[in-house]
Parts: sequence; structure tokens; C-alpha cells
Amino acid sequence: KVIVVGRSQIQALSLKDGSPLWQGGIPITPPAGRGFFSGGFYFLPLANQELLTVDVERGNLRARRRWVGEKPLGNLVATERGILSQSYDTVYLLTYALLGIRNADLSGPTIKASLENLSRVYYGVTATHEKPFSRDDKDAITSNMLVMGKVTKSGTVTFAYPEDRTRNLFVQRKR
Repeated sequence: KVIVVGRSQIQALSLKDGSPLWQGGIPITPPAGRGFFSGGFYFLPLANQELLTVDVERGNLRARRRWVGEKPLGNLVATERGILSQSYDTVYLLTYALLGIRNADLSGPTIKASLENLSRVYYGVTATHEKPFSRDDKDAITSNMLVMGKVTKSGTVTFAYPEDRTRNLFVQRKR
């Protein structure tokens, strides 16, 4: 089976003959990025700031959660330690770096140098980024900026640890 995510619905099709495997598909608003599979569920960020949990075996919507962050979720990346929303902050940091290049030289070394010398603070989804990169440090985030999520048996995403729920209320800066 293949899961197809379109602008207005999610559906499952047979790899053998392309026939639909779910009754009518699941209606959605446009996606905000790529989702991920975990434990028989597909997690999809939507442009209306919702996170959907779809049961891919049964073809039904298991959960719909509102994202309360100021900026929408982007591409979701699942790791063994939690879920990251990638792209929104990254795209803005790269945009700031590109706008800082004054000689129209968009070569790799020039972009790298611009990223290493960002002069403006970016108030992002994951953290406040002030000088996120340097010649010796290529990580825009540090461990204090991460919160851990977990997927519950019902397919919803929640904080893995109570202290992350509290810590998430405060703006984090790179250490």
C-alpha cells in the first residue's frame, strides 16, 4: 500500500492495481510540511496549525491537535528521542544569511560565511537565535532548547516529561 497526501485529502492506494484501500479518503486542509510514520500512524502537520494522527491500517483520523505555537509546524522529523519540527526556523535563518550577502556571490563559501556572521536576532519557533552558527559551531540548537515528545497509545503526541511542558513556556536560547 502507498499513502498519498494531497492538498485536500489523504488516501491509501493498492500498490498492485492502484485501487483505493480506504472509503473516500480523509479530508484535510493543505499540509504545512512532510509528516512521519510511527507505530501504524501517520502524523501530518497542516497549514491551519493542526497536527493530524491518521491510523494507516484502518484509514481513519485518530486525533486532531491544535498547535499553539506562534508559527506553523514545518516538516516533522522523528528521532528515537522525540519529534522535531524542521524548516521554519532553518528557512528564516538561511533567508537572513542570503539577504546579508551584498555582492551577489551565492557560492557555498559565501553563504557559509554569511550564516556564521548573522547580525540580526531571529525569534523563531524553536528558540530565539542569536549568532546560531560560528566557524567552529554548526549546530543552531543546543540540548537546553529541545523538548521531548512521545506518541501515546491513542496516537496523540504529548510531552514525554512533565518538566518539558513547564520549560517549554519560556523562550530558550543557545548555550
